[in-house]
Amino acid sequence: MTEESVQSIHCTVCDQNKPLDEFYPSGRGSETGQCKGCIKKRQRPRPRKRKLPLTVNPEKLMEALSGGEADPRLELAAKVLAMQQRTIELLVARRK
Repeated sequence: MTEESVQSIHCTVCDQNKPLDEFYPSGRGSETGQCKGCIKKRQRPRPRKRKLPLTVNPEKLMEALSGGEADPRLELAAKVLAMQQRTIELLVARRK
């Protein structure tokens, strides 16, 4: 093998020879067949997940809902709160 072939690797996606540091190492001790640039282009951006607050103040929630706001997040939070309260009621009833 020549010195150039050891210092560069052929990317199977962009069909170019690139230096060794342009490739991620694989778990088997060798480099992957795709360069870092091609891997980054292939990965799609993932949207951030919206998180509901861990605790919901029922009074504020009901106040906001009675105000005529049609915010889907508030409606979802109200449904989740109702389901949580129903689950707690069922668990307490089982203990009795």
